[in-house]
Amino acid sequence: MFNASAGMSWDNGLKFNLWGRNLFDDEYLLSAFPSVAQAGSFSGYPNQPATYGLTVKYNFEQ
Repeated sequence: MFNASAGMSWDNGLKFNLWGRNLFDDEYLLSAFPSVAQAGSFSGYPNQPATYGLTVKYNFEQ
């Protein structure tokens, strides 16, 4: 899984951070287990999909 982030900050208290998780949208199961009441079946929990965002912060106490 590939995660990345990049940010900038200025002297006026403003900060920007661009981030992304699972950028290549890899798919896999976190765990697998036999299904309840269904003989021969398996269930699993998938990983998180690709996500991205922008975080903006401002420091009012300069």
